[in-house]
Amino acid sequence: MTAGVRLFLFGGFRLENASGEVLSTSLRKAEALLAYLAMAPGKTASREKLATLLWGESDQQRARQSLRQALFALTREFAQAEVSVLRMESQMVSLDPAAIRVDVVEFQAFVETGDGDRLTDAVALYSGPFLQGFTVDSAEFDEWQMALQGRLDEAAIKAFLGLLDRQEAAGNLASAIETAQGALRIDRYREDVHRQLMRLFVASGMRSSALHQYRLCRDFLERELGVPPDAETDTLYREILEAGPAAAPDPEPAAPAGMAAARVRDRDRSRRAATVGRTAELRELDRHLQAAREGRGGLVVVTGEADEKVIGLAPVSVDRLYTATSADYILVEADGARSRSIKAPGDHEPVIPRFSTTVIVVVGVDAIGRPLEEVAHRPDRVAALTGLGYDDNVTVQDAATVLLHSDGGRKGLPESARLVMAITKVSQENTPAANSLAAILEEHPRVDRVVTISDR
Repeated sequence: MTAGVRLFLFGGFRLENASGEVLSTSLRKAEALLAYLAMAPGKTASREKLATLLWGESDQQRARQSLRQALFALTREFAQAEVSVLRMESQMVSLDPAAIRVDVVEFQAFVETGDGDRLTDAVALYSGPFLQGFTVDSAEFDEWQMALQGRLDEAAIKAFLGLLDRQEAAGNLASAIETAQGALRIDRYREDVHRQLMRLFVASGMRSSALHQYRLCRDFLERELGVPPDAETDTLYREILEAGPAAAPDPEPAAPAGMAAARVRDRDRSRRAATVGRTAELRELDRHLQAAREGRGGLVVVTGEADEKVIGLAPVSVDRLYTATSADYILVEADGARSRSIKAPGDHEPVIPRFSTTVIVVVGVDAIGRPLEEVAHRPDRVAALTGLGYDDNVTVQDAATVLLHSDGGRKGLPESARLVMAITKVSQENTPAANSLAAILEEHPRVDRVVTISDR
């Protein structure tokens, strides 16, 4: 029997029907109730326990009434999905395990097997801390949530490291790098994993990424603990430094027979479309780029007519500039929003160079409280990520969803890059909204820093 609904508790709270459509109740504590019951599918909990868990500050009668309202909200939502999930018998409540799939429950089952394939499945399910960013006004629920979050993070790091060792032993370096980065998103204090990732980068011919990983480790330890890296980490860093200069980025893999010609034609077509009448300008840019590679670079300003879009450098050119020069900073605008305050990228966006060390995602807080169509670039994309209608006002949670989504603000983010969220257009009137948004963003394990910028 196929489960009628899916509940995702890693990285937040999301409930979907069998078609993948998001289900939502009007009561936050109804969702908290579902999360609590979902962690013990098939097992019953007394109404008294549930009322105390979520409404312990209320008197018994009011707590019981609130519980009934939450159960009714869940029942109504499940009825719309044409599935029966809740089991209510007298004073006991439970979930039908055959009617609901829970990512955390599946994760725990995969981890317990210890099998390599199951570890891969477990790691794929982990998308962030348990109920990340999810809060309700209940000290007892918060205590339960935090305790379980800690245990699940411990299980996740073990799963990631177990899979990492298997992938490295099998010579699957690309997958091992991705797994090591995932482990560090859970626990950035693990210097042994930083070192393992540095070695993997070197083995993959990515010396610059290995050196950057050391700097990430060093900066994090100094910022959070006020201590330098271990001697073993410093020694590895010096060995990589002394091994020689960084190589240029690997060439694009050859296309399979029958596809190469089509790819070349597609690439040439897009290049011709983008560079009509710009041959001389592109040649001049190439000349300045070569001078920069040789240490003779200067400031180059590219301008265009008011109705034209200025052509930038290809990402591979920026990557080569990064590996071939000793420039302190290379600043790249990878995407734009046509002066709108919020956006979700298109299929071809953003164009982030491979060796980017820091990615800054920008949002205007003035988008909050205003209609989507009025404030968004590519409103259809934003609507797809948030479920908003074009006339709906953007909320703080909507903005956070777009910024943190893998098809939103995190799209194209290099695994080794720092992620900075910049909240702009902050005024006295919208400071509370900016602070609320910043608080949500700071909780995400992939976000390294959040900055707010005044409109003055």
